[in-house]
Amino acid sequence: MKSTNIIESKLNKNLIESKLSSNQLAMIEDLDQMFEFSGLVSSMENDESRWSSFLENPTAEQAVPEPWKPNNPQFSKEANQVMQMTIIKALRPDRLIDTSNTLIKMVLSEESLNQG
Repeated sequence: MKSTNIIESKLNKNLIESKLSSNQLAMIEDLDQMFEFSGLVSSMENDESRWSSFLENPTAEQAVPEPWKPNNPQFSKEANQVMQMTIIKALRPDRLIDTSNTLIKMVLSEESLNQG
């Protein structure tokens, strides 16, 4: 028998115009506890329109808000892409393959991908 645990969050259910599920809120709450993502919830509260646009964007991987960038300017483009992938996985899992492909292209050269 599988467990049917419901993930509960202490975050305001009205965050980003109430567009997030309970599971998404819990994932965001967990991410916000990590040093690299500190300030995530604050960014969502202070820039709801940008986050709302991201959630509704058909190519969300091209519009990920990056509240971690000012605090981590030393991140490589690959590390930044992994951060974006984490946000995509939490909030827009439908776009995870596309954002993963971007990382693969960053890490592997186009030449090695075409030699298949």
